Amino acid sequence: MAISEFANRGRILSYTTVWVARPGLAPPYTLGQIQLDDDGPLVFGHIRELGDGTRVPVPVRMVVADTDDAVPPFWFEPA
Repeated sequence: MAISEFANRGRILSYTTVWVARPGLAPPYTLGQIQLDDDGPLVFGHIRELGDGTRVPVPVRMVVADTDDAVPPFWFEPA
């Protein structure tokens, strides 16, 4: 299997606030679809620091957690 590198920036195409707890995630939290730059894939991920009523598209950057056991291990924040 080949490993590909993708851009760590993109734009939010849609998002929603989730009110159901998950292991390691207390509600509310935000999930969304992010189109990565450089014709990268469309990914689904956690979004932090998004203001109420934000309108899409929103430019974002990926942030990776400092520890291996973090939940979630990566997320997106407005760029």
